[in-house]
Amino acid sequence: MKTKKYIYLILVLFAAVGCEKIIDFKGKIKEPMLVLNSIVAPDSTIKVTVTESKFFLENANEFKRIDNAELTLTVNGENKGTLIKSDSAGTYESNYKLSPNDVVKIEAKATGYESVMGLTRLPPKPTILQVDTTSKTGITYRTNGMGFNGYIEVDTLGVYKTLQVRFTMKFKDNADVKNYYRLLVKRRSYLNPENPGGGLIPDSGYIENYLTYFDDIVFEQNEQSSGFANSFNNEDNPSGFRFNIFADDLINGKEYGLKFNDNILLDYRSFIETQPDFPGPEKTVYYIYLQEISSDYYMFIRSMLSALEKNNNPFIEPVQIHSNIVNGIGLLGSYTPSEAYIIEINHKETSP
Repeated sequence: MKTKKYIYLILVLFAAVGCEKIIDFKGKIKEPMLVLNSIVAPDSTIKVTVTESKFFLENANEFKRIDNAELTLTVNGENKGTLIKSDSAGTYESNYKLSPNDVVKIEAKATGYESVMGLTRLPPKPTILQVDTTSKTGITYRTNGMGFNGYIEVDTLGVYKTLQVRFTMKFKDNADVKNYYRLLVKRRSYLNPENPGGGLIPDSGYIENYLTYFDDIVFEQNEQSSGFANSFNNEDNPSGFRFNIFADDLINGKEYGLKFNDNILLDYRSFIETQPDFPGPEKTVYYIYLQEISSDYYMFIRSMLSALEKNNNPFIEPVQIHSNIVNGIGLLGSYTPSEAYIIEINHKETSP
């Protein structure tokens, strides 16, 4: 009897998901609002985008950009003038240089819309006290297996030599306030342009990318799934979907050693004549930054990632994206980065 009940419940669930019913929307459609978005940082150009909000049942994918807006900048209560429209539609800029702890207000108005305002305080500058590293080399084999009459024959196609580097980044959290952070690690792999196995080498002499996953316990409270890995690649988020944010809930007021690792391919030797060897980099340089981010920026990222994760689940209510724009929608967030902590690994010296 229990089996029949389970089958019945499953059929009901499938029927609920599979059936469609058109329901007329009888709510009130709100007038479009201004959407203001900007992330500001010390010693950087201020850039703001202004668009028009959309009704949630509209099918259009793009937002209307507002080119006739007037934006004013106020820093620590002093008017710093208007922002200048840039060449990009709906984008406005100011060359005013901000500093840590500045209180920034941006107001926007445009004909036909209610005026909007965003407010943020730039966080203080965090300091990386020290970064310790440990490393070990490893050997793995590239194989290809074939099954025949119950037997499996395995061919070895090549051998990889890797270097696993474990980092411990020490910093001190401020116990007096709630702090929010983001870790950013840029990696540069310097290759020998005379070595044909290196492939195409940029004029800079190195290939640059960002670490995208961190396994320290402070990140457990955040979604780090790879489902939207390339959705948000831009200058404020060069590592893509993985924003690598965390709060100080577990480390409040402590000196903490945050741990993460990276695997470097030092060498690949192919046992197949038609496939080339890969010599790996001559050295790898890491630029490690700890950003302290505003609470609104943190809440915006958390809500956005949660909404994306739950977007295709019909049994979960949609997540409200966090906004701190008065009379409108969007975000005025801020961050202050530490000085870069640089780690250089010469692979000729680390090779066994």
